Amino acid sequence: MAADAAGVVASRARDDPEKRAQLGFLALAFRNFDLDRNFVLDRDELRVALDSMDVPTDLADEVFASVDVNKDGS
Repeated sequence: MAADAAGVVASRARDDPEKRAQLGFLALAFRNFDLDRNFVLDRDELRVALDSMDVPTDLADEVFASVDVNKDGS
């Protein structure tokens, strides 16, 4: 996963060091909140992530519902 994430960050950031840093931070955060290491954030994992930023649970659930396009809970 780490090598794949690094490749994605590098390809999307191209030669922009600020963008590379931002994408690297997001990739690291994703890995930290993907508690079961299945490369997907489920509702509970997203709640934990957003709770760490003081986002209320009801808002976290709204965010999750808006991005769970196939309604599979992950």
